[in-house]
Amino acid sequence: MHEAYTSYRWRLVKKAYEFFQKAEREQRRFTLDDLVQYTGYSLDTAKSYLTKHWKDFLTKHPAGDFTCTGLLTCPWEHFAQLHRQKRSLQDMTLQHAQTNQPAEKPHPQGWQQVRTLLAQLVLTLLALLKKQRGA
Repeated sequence: MHEAYTSYRWRLVKKAYEFFQKAEREQRRFTLDDLVQYTGYSLDTAKSYLTKHWKDFLTKHPAGDFTCTGLLTCPWEHFAQLHRQKRSLQDMTLQHAQTNQPAEKPHPQGWQQVRTLLAQLVLTLLALLKKQRGA
């Protein structure tokens, strides 16, 4: 874990990441109380993070419980970035696609166009998923 992520705050964020990934992997519904108990967040913090940081991958069901979708493929660094400032996973995906280039050697001509098209495809798929979930 990056040394900047060793504080108590980041340990809670890491626990939330692990909780969501496990819930998604198991296709298990959970309540805010389940999340609070596992992570150590207060109920108020968990409610706040629902709208600030987690809205892109959590779906609330009529019974009041939640499911997680789309976080299994999200790297820890991207999840952590969501907690640094209010940003969506779509923003992170686009930023990653535009800036994550090795500096050692240039890419073949046309590679940037391929990266841009892939980023647009990912954003389109995320938007369709969000629409399908009813968000």
